[in-house]
Amino acid sequence: MGLFGARATNSLPSGPGGLSQALEAAIRVSDVAASAAALPEVLDAMLGAVVDLLGVDQGSIMLVDDGGHNLVLSATVGAPAGAPIGYQIGCAEGIAGRVLATGKPLLLGQVDADAFVNFTEKRRPISSSAVVPLRVRGRAIGVLSIAICERAGHLSDDDLRVAQMFADQAAGVIHRTRLHDGAEQRSSDLMALLRASRGVVGILDVNDLLQKILDGAMRLSGGSTGFVCLFDRDSGGVATGVFRSIGKDEISALLARSEVQAARSSLEPVVFGSSLAVGLATQAGTSGVIVTTGAEEVVSDRQELLSLFQQQSSSALASAELHEALKHKEQELSSIIDGVL
Repeated sequence: MGLFGARATNSLPSGPGGLSQALEAAIRVSDVAASAAALPEVLDAMLGAVVDLLGVDQGSIMLVDDGGHNLVLSATVGAPAGAPIGYQIGCAEGIAGRVLATGKPLLLGQVDADAFVNFTEKRRPISSSAVVPLRVRGRAIGVLSIAICERAGHLSDDDLRVAQMFADQAAGVIHRTRLHDGAEQRSSDLMALLRASRGVVGILDVNDLLQKILDGAMRLSGGSTGFVCLFDRDSGGVATGVFRSIGKDEISALLARSEVQAARSSLEPVVFGSSLAVGLATQAGTSGVIVTTGAEEVVSDRQELLSLFQQQSSSALASAELHEALKHKEQELSSIIDGVL
């Protein structure tokens, strides 16, 4: 059920009463859009409003996924047997794909249900339908589809304009929600990076520093296992390192992987499965690598953060090395002085 209790029997109602109903629908949708409701609830309410106002039998909203390859069913009203939310079709498929590609609405008479409804069983013939793009700054981010099934009736150009109005409102809500979520995620990521970075600042003992570097990398990647090690400049073998919940044989196997070797040479994060490797290097010629295993989506999303953490860790390691070198020189000088005296 949409926002209204009664449904129109045909197309957009004409006359003062019809205009009043349309205005009421627009106001209620605006109220929903301005509310703190979750995005799925807002899309359901908007879709229900346009289905009720235009007296159609079914409607759907599909959004382009993050990769830009598929349309994902995000809201549906009146689909037989309940269309599966989250179902995907290719962005180039069917009439929805055509509208997405052109960015222009389509008003259709009787069409093949296979071409119009890509996500549910074809149980009802479609006698009239419309598909409009959800547009943000001239770019289509999805489509809104409505249809009259089995019974007599047709959608008009006015109905198409009303559907486009609702689609534009929905697109605006989606865009604002994504901007808000993105800002919150960036804030969360920066706080995580700040906490991880604080752990390595001011630590001058190399072994203690490696412990903190591993702590920070695992925190950023959401991992429960991992290791960090430094390599001998002459032999290339492991000189020192620390590890968590991982055996030495597994460490050896990981160090031999091409992805870890690539991370060592490029100093860029390399993701393989649910694992991530990132190299370490100092101006003095010391090299190393961090390898953590965590939640695959977190590891993938935080490559940039781990790259920044790698730079901070390498700088902290260089400071620790300089401290060790100065400490060694002081000891040598102290021994010389003691020998002279």
